Amino acid sequence: MMTAERLNEVWQIDASRLLGTGKQPNIYVAIDVYSRRVIILVTLTPRAEGVALLIRKCLMAWGVPERIRTDHASDFRASATARLFSALDIEVEYSPLYSPWQKGTVECVIGTFQRDLARRLPRGAENFLPDIYAVGAALYADRWASEIHAHTPHHGLGGRTPHEAAASYAGPVRRLDSARGLDVLLAPVVGIAVDGSNFRPHGAARQDGEFGC
Repeated sequence: MMTAERLNEVWQIDASRLLGTGKQPNIYVAIDVYSRRVIILVTLTPRAEGVALLIRKCLMAWGVPERIRTDHASDFRASATARLFSALDIEVEYSPLYSPWQKGTVECVIGTFQRDLARRLPRGAENFLPDIYAVGAALYADRWASEIHAHTPHHGLGGRTPHEAAASYAGPVRRLDSARGLDVLLAPVVGIAVDGSNFRPHGAARQDGEFGC
């Protein structure tokens, strides 16, 4: 499994259909390999927009990564997203085709989240109207990432939690100067009003034991 020596040295990102439902809603997930902290986006927006919104959410919360590992799905190869990565000097690594283990850390956390969500939501919830279902899943996704996953010990961190791993890092972290410049870069993808940063709504368990991802 991939390792890292620095916070934001490498992120892994991936997408999945929420609980095996139809075309939508989808989830987009990013994980910082060093700290194992996670951000999840639950979205009904078209796929390229979903990636852009996930990246914005991560950049605002975590700063700028050195590189991102993902796969060859068209979601992650959109020209506007590539321009964003280039403008921010982020290296992108595309894992070989048919090799999910090359980004096994994010694959693992997606599976863990999906199982926990399935246990928490009422049986058959995925058959609700997609927008209503997505709102509930998004709220849980944010809570799961920030409250449950972030404060659960991880085998890959030697028993520390992602929150502890990130908080203990003493090295430099590259931050964005402002959100406005990022919004200008993303505007062609997500259709935002730059002055107001009007993004569309997006997303917002295992509570004992230890995660293995």
